[in-house]
Amino acid sequence: MRTSLQTLLICGLLVTGVSPAAQAADKTLNYDLYAGGIHALDATIKLDEGAGRYGLDLEAATAKAFRFIAPWSGTFATAGWLEKGKRQPETHKVVSHLSKKTKTKDIIYKQAGGLVSFKATQDGKDKTPEKIGADLTPPEIVDVLTATLQTLDRVNETGTCKGSSLIFDGERSFSLNFTDQGKENLPASVYNVYQGEAVACSFEMKPEKGKWKKDLRGWLMLQEQARKLDDKPTVWFAKVPGDTSEGYVPVKLQIKTNYGVLLLHLRSAASGGQVFAEVSKKK
Repeated sequence: MRTSLQTLLICGLLVTGVSPAAQAADKTLNYDLYAGGIHALDATIKLDEGAGRYGLDLEAATAKAFRFIAPWSGTFATAGWLEKGKRQPETHKVVSHLSKKTKTKDIIYKQAGGLVSFKATQDGKDKTPEKIGADLTPPEIVDVLTATLQTLDRVNETGTCKGSSLIFDGERSFSLNFTDQGKENLPASVYNVYQGEAVACSFEMKPEKGKWKKDLRGWLMLQEQARKLDDKPTVWFAKVPGDTSEGYVPVKLQIKTNYGVLLLHLRSAASGGQVFAEVSKKK
């Protein structure tokens, strides 16, 4: 359960974005993840971009009610180049704490695309693979946060999320594929700041190269559970009233699993240090 919740948080598109036409922007989004109706995770995302650069920081941790089951927390940071609407990561760093174990990953990319270096540690010990095959790191690889920002760019530019990104995580690669499901009206909720029309997008992870285990784990396990329940992981993008950047952001995510329905809600949003949307009541 703990691994599945962590994976949902990261691969479940906890990202934000602004219109590529904007010259500069900074934004903070706060999310709550509910598992079977129980508040399971909190996450805060900060985006800053301008002058040909973008940066995205994510801090997340299990909520108080879940800490005795899965005492997990993590920080994820990506920085890169933004030129003519195209994003190219430069650095991606992950620090994950589960109980008393700490894992880190550091990835450095070339500006022209491709890998400069990768390093992994567990409790301070080097866990970097001895060799990383060239087939794992073609020029188009990005990190998962940049991949989701690329999705936001597509929605901002075209109104549709359809597309795919190739992601490298150290020992393997996978594609993150989005399919447009049209527009839907989201009802008012005490959990979410947004109500109204939103762009609905289903998405899936597809294993590509590298060391993939035969048994389904993490996100692949949740994805298969949803399929058997005749469901697809879905994220909704919308323009939140009060956001001067007028860019789409993820406002809701849903997936049916054997643990119950997992729901991610946008709790509050701020720009330039000023809160422009916040739930007025929480259960």
